[in-house]
Amino acid sequence: MNTSPLKTTMLNQEHRNLNAKMVNFAGFDMPIQYKNITSEHLSVRENVGIFDVSHMGQFEVSGTGSFAYLQNLIPSDLSKLIHNDTGLYTQLLDNKAGIIDDLIIYKRDFGYLLVVNASNIEKNWAWLQLQLKDNLQIVNKTTERSLLALQGPKAEQLLLDLTNNQDLTSLKSFGIINLNIKGISVFAARSGYTGEDGFEIFVESSNVIGLWQVLLDYGQKYNLKPCGLGARDTLRIEAALPLYGHELTEATTPLEASLGWCVKFDKGNFIGRDRLVKQQESGLTQKLICLKTFNRIIPRQGYEVVNNDGQNVGIVTSGTMALSLGYPVAMAYVKLEFSNPDTQLQIMIRGSSELAQVVKRPFYKRSQKK
Repeated sequence: MNTSPLKTTMLNQEHRNLNAKMVNFAGFDMPIQYKNITSEHLSVRENVGIFDVSHMGQFEVSGTGSFAYLQNLIPSDLSKLIHNDTGLYTQLLDNKAGIIDDLIIYKRDFGYLLVVNASNIEKNWAWLQLQLKDNLQIVNKTTERSLLALQGPKAEQLLLDLTNNQDLTSLKSFGIINLNIKGISVFAARSGYTGEDGFEIFVESSNVIGLWQVLLDYGQKYNLKPCGLGARDTLRIEAALPLYGHELTEATTPLEASLGWCVKFDKGNFIGRDRLVKQQESGLTQKLICLKTFNRIIPRQGYEVVNNDGQNVGIVTSGTMALSLGYPVAMAYVKLEFSNPDTQLQIMIRGSSELAQVVKRPFYKRSQKK
């Protein structure tokens, strides 16, 4: 039994001052909710919400050969990042194309910034060190730099009010911009994990409390709410965004996880490529899909998916009540022949079968209204 004390972000006391309900997440003491998940979820969909995501890992890679080093570790093509302050979503793969982690890589003036999952910081660090080449340097910035996610349709206007930097309006997805927020120097990326427009704001940890308070104060004009990991999960499931340990594991490949758009075979060799080529040639046996159910009983991770004859065809990886849509949804791995949209399946929930239908991803799009 692990009795190690929980790690904390610099905002731990701020969360407690707001009466947040705290839980152990990936070894960190984190807020799962403040008032309730529903109001926090809808605040992000309708206005703007703020999340402390400082538990995410941040590594900086620099030195001669850093491009070739990272290009070999991922299935995506890093050469697409022509300019500094641009980024892409991708995965770290092992030799069998299993997903070690999913991450965002940003090209910066010093080299590359990697933002990785909190639960995989140590594992990623060990893998990166194992593959390390001469003349390369990797620095762990996780504790030195904090990270806030400002998400929702009013996030841009809130930052415009605080910075008067009109370049925000033309910042593309995964682009980075330097900002000064009431005397606090930060850089912000147009990225997030909610299915809404928004920004992830990087700030020196010594300044994060001040930044948090500024954003909360000025955000009142836009009905900003602090949001916990509960709403972060319901939001990402609605947007059909995969989470490591649920949709993504070392037992799944990007092709199986419906992330084939990340795999660029024509870029040349990379770790895990041979397995992906074989999968592409022989065909997949399973695929990640989206399921809609029709009663208000929520599917959960680990629930069995069966066909109309009662035969097991898959397993649920994530499920929730889609608060923006009004019905339960789930993601699941199923046998390939049951992955087409409109396919009727059943989810076994507490001994009963619930009708489910395969639908196109994502469940929720920004333009949709409840």
